[in-house]
Amino acid sequence: MRAFACIAVLCLVGSWPVFGQTARGGANALPEPVFTNQTAFRIPFRYDPAELARIGAKEIRLFVSVDRGQTWQHVQSVAPTTRHFEYRVLSDGEYWFAVRTLDARNRLLPFGQPMRPGLRVIVDTHPPELHLRIAQERPGRVEMSWEAADEHLDVGSLRLEYIQPGIEAWRPLKVTPAARGRAVWNVPAGGPVAVRGSIADRAGNVARDQVQLDLPEPNGPSFSSDDEPVATTQPAPYRRSQPVEAALTARPPAALAGAVPAHRAASPDPGSAGNDATTGLPPTARTAPAQPHDPNPNAPARSAASSGRVPLWGESPSASPRKPLRFRAVNTREFDIAYRIEDVGPSGVGKVELFITQDNGRKWWKYGEDPDLRSPFNVRVPADGVYGFAIRVSSGVGIADPPPQPGEPPELVIVVDQTPPLVQLLPIRQGTQEGTNTLIIQWRAADDHFDDHPIALSFAPSPQGPWQPVTGWLPNTGRYVWAVPNNVPAQLYLRITARDIAGNLSSVVSGQPVIVDLSKPTARIVDVAPPPRTRPQ
Repeated sequence: MRAFACIAVLCLVGSWPVFGQTARGGANALPEPVFTNQTAFRIPFRYDPAELARIGAKEIRLFVSVDRGQTWQHVQSVAPTTRHFEYRVLSDGEYWFAVRTLDARNRLLPFGQPMRPGLRVIVDTHPPELHLRIAQERPGRVEMSWEAADEHLDVGSLRLEYIQPGIEAWRPLKVTPAARGRAVWNVPAGGPVAVRGSIADRAGNVARDQVQLDLPEPNGPSFSSDDEPVATTQPAPYRRSQPVEAALTARPPAALAGAVPAHRAASPDPGSAGNDATTGLPPTARTAPAQPHDPNPNAPARSAASSGRVPLWGESPSASPRKPLRFRAVNTREFDIAYRIEDVGPSGVGKVELFITQDNGRKWWKYGEDPDLRSPFNVRVPADGVYGFAIRVSSGVGIADPPPQPGEPPELVIVVDQTPPLVQLLPIRQGTQEGTNTLIIQWRAADDHFDDHPIALSFAPSPQGPWQPVTGWLPNTGRYVWAVPNNVPAQLYLRITARDIAGNLSSVVSGQPVIVDLSKPTARIVDVAPPPRTRPQ
C-alpha cells in the first residue's frame, strides 16, 4: 500500500469548511502554496460536531482545479467522521483545492459563493540541476564555479564543501547562497582538489554533484593551507528548456588504422571530457532498439541565433542552416542504441565507447564500452528524463576521435518517459447550438511529450465495451463535436484516450451513460372541448 503524505489541515468554521492556511493580501488573496514531491497525499480536517449536527451535514466535498481556478471538478466526497481526504495526481503541476459542505437540505455551503481555492499544492518530483566546475586559475590557485537551475529552487539550501592536500576532512565553502557563483583560493601543494555540493528545491528534491582536479606542484612560492576560498555570486534565473531534438551519427576513428597513437597528457584539461568521464551505469541484458520519432522532416530549419530563442539540444547557435534534427522517445529505462561502424582499417575495431550527458553536453560522462563490439549498445538509465549520447570507436591500435568535449552537443537524444498523460473527461452536452443530432465532447489532457494528434474518442453500449471509434487520433483541442449517426445505441458510454510520443496511454470512461435522444417531439391539436363542469353540492 502506498503511503500518503500529509499536506495541510482543514478546519470546519461555522457551517462550511475552509483550509487551515493563511493568505497574504486580504481575504481574496491566494493562499501560499504548499510544495511536495509526493504524488499521493492526505488532507486531514477538523470540525465542530455540534455545528455540523445543527446544519445536518451529510458529507464534505473536495473540488480540484488544474487550470488555476478556471474550471473545478468534484473529485471526492467523504463523511465528516472520515476526517481526511486522500488524493493522487498523475503528473507534476499546480493543484488548487476547495471544499463544500452538503447539508440536510442538499445545499452546498457556503451557498451562492464562487469557488475559491483554500489550498494550493505544487507537486514537483524532479530534482534541480546542479553543475560544479573546477579549474586551475594560475599555478597554486584554483577557481570553482557552480550553477543550479529549477523552477522552485531553494537557494538557501546550497551546500558546498572542498578538500585538498594538507586538509584531512571536508571543509565548508563559505559562499553567499545563489543560483550561480564562483570561488577562488590558494592551494599550497600539488595533488587532488575536490569540491562537492548539494542544493534542493522547495519540494525537497535534492541535486548533488562532485568534481576533482589534479594540480601539479607549483613552481613559485607556496601559500598557507589556511587560505580560505573567496566567493562571488551571479544570480541566474531559471529558464525552462525547449523540447530536445538530435540526430544519431556514429563516428569512425579519425586517423588511419596503422598510424601511431598520439601521446595523451597524464593530467587532462579540467574542463575536458577525459577529466569528467566516469563509469556510471552498469550494462545489462539487451532489449529492443529505441524507435525513432520524426517531427516533420520537410520543415525548413531555422537558426537559433536569428530567431532569438534558446538553441535546442544538438543545435548550433550560429546562423548557418542545418539539417532538421530527430529525437527518440521510449517508455522504458532500458533500451538498445543501434550504431554502424564505417571506414574500418586493417587493424579492425579495438573499442566502442558510449558517452552520456543530461545537460545538453555541458558535462559528459563515460557510460561504458560495448564488450562484443557489435551493435546494439544496451543502456539502462536510473530515472525518467532527457539523455544525450555520443559514440566513439577506436581502431585496433587505439586511434579514435577525442571524447565529447564540454559544450559539444549530443549525437542522439533519448526522452525516457514512463509517466502516462493526465486526462479528464468533462460533462457531455447534447444538441445545443450545433444542432439536435450532435454530442459536444470536452476534455482536458496534459503531458510533457504529446505529439500533434494525441487524443482518441470511442463509444460503447457499456463500460466494458466493445468500443468503437468515434474518429481517428485528434489534436488536443479540448473539444470535439460529434455528429451522431442513426445506428448508435440510445444509451452509450464515451471513452477518451490520450497517448504521448513514448507510447504511454491514459483512458477515462464517462461515469454515467449518455442518453442519445435524436427525436424532436411534436404536437397537433385533435379536438376542442369545454372543461368539465362541477356539479353543485
